[in-house]
Amino acid sequence: MKKILWVIFSLLWPYLGLTQNKLDSLITAYKSANRDTTKITALLEISYYYRNSNPDTVITIAQKGLVMAQKANFTKGQAWAYNRIAMAHSIQGNYPEALKYAQKSLEIFEKSQIFSGMAACLNILGAVYDQQDNYLKAIEY
Repeated sequence: MKKILWVIFSLLWPYLGLTQNKLDSLITAYKSANRDTTKITALLEISYYYRNSNPDTVITIAQKGLVMAQKANFTKGQAWAYNRIAMAHSIQGNYPEALKYAQKSLEIFEKSQIFSGMAACLNILGAVYDQQDNYLKAIEY
């Protein structure tokens, strides 16, 4: 059994280091960014990094990004911030908040015709309704 665990750990070790390197790179990009939009984008990517391990951190970081995006009038940043907040609430099982933020995000992405963002929002909306066993609503998304 120990041998199997050692093999699994050995295979996963390089990937664990890569994710830490990515986080370090994002933090460096955030700290060194000269443009608000670059700083906001890096911050929202940092929040995404924590999605599986700490959704509360995602919400805190994404809310900071949202405030920055609103001050900079960076609508794409606002939409992605709402999306990150929705995703974190969905992971936590706080479905009403997840739906609220996903809808806000979707509205902005639709107005801006950002299809990747629209897809991300629709994915969250469908998954939330699926988790609530509301399959008819889920297939709408």
